[in-house]
Amino acid sequence: MQLHLIWILVVLGYILSRSAEWRVHRRNYAMLRAAGADERVTVLMRVYYGFTALILPLAVFEHVALGAALLRAQLVGGLILIAVGLALRFWAIQSLGSYWTMRCLGLPRLRQLNRGPYKFISDPEYLSRVFDALGFSLIFAARWTLGVSVLVTLVLGGLAAAAERRQSAELGEERRPVEAQRAS
Repeated sequence: MQLHLIWILVVLGYILSRSAEWRVHRRNYAMLRAAGADERVTVLMRVYYGFTALILPLAVFEHVALGAALLRAQLVGGLILIAVGLALRFWAIQSLGSYWTMRCLGLPRLRQLNRGPYKFISDPEYLSRVFDALGFSLIFAARWTLGVSVLVTLVLGGLAAAAERRQSAELGEERRPVEAQRAS
């Protein structure tokens, strides 16, 4: 298969997955806000998601500008990382259902959900974006994009995760699984 065809398929797949995420976000965001959810760290979350949307264009730009050679192992590894990131993200979205958004929302009396990937990691969404950054950087042989995007994604994701934890503490939310809450 031609390398350019693989790149085109990756870009189209990414655009389709991002548009699906935005549709879910818009629907859930409107529903949660109507239910009284309070949005926190608005600017940080917008910066975070804006930056994650730029990773692919940055990798493409770097490849076009610098024309670095691409090894077959980079292509395969990058495709695997992108697939893992996408699978993890959609598993997280599916697990949270109507509570998933691209914003940090607090809904009084809502307790942390502990299902799907959230059983194993507190912020699978942020980890999935790191996998994306690694994968896109590899398949476009974009070394500068790799370093910058992983660093910025980790920093912004860490700040967002910390803000979410602070918000939970401020709202007095318990960090118990939903199933345990029903039993009490």
